[in-house]
Amino acid sequence: MISFNSKICFREYAADKKKKFKPVIISHHMLMGLKEGQEKMSKSDPESAIFMEDTAADVKRKIKKAYCPPQVVEKNPIMDYAKHIIFGYYGKMTVNIEGVSNIPFFISKFFIFFISI
Repeated sequence: MISFNSKICFREYAADKKKKFKPVIISHHMLMGLKEGQEKMSKSDPESAIFMEDTAADVKRKIKKAYCPPQVVEKNPIMDYAKHIIFGYYGKMTVNIEGVSNIPFFISKFFIFFISI
């Protein structure tokens, strides 16, 4: 993440150069890497991160291969993505588990609600 001092430096540089618009830097939660034990994504390991220029097929492949132990929420990159991206945007998600049950369940703010069809 960009440090506070760097952000100030960018804005001061824009002022010194008489730029009409100063840069706006929005910080966010640092997402975990997709591999076991990675605290954050790594540019040096493209399979451990999802990039803006990744195709839908790339994202699907990386998510399918990601570290995601069953019944583990802490230090689970898929749960981290769900919490900060899916819940952040949609507020909920629906999960259908093929071959396990024909009952979908809805997750909202990390609470699970089972709904019968």
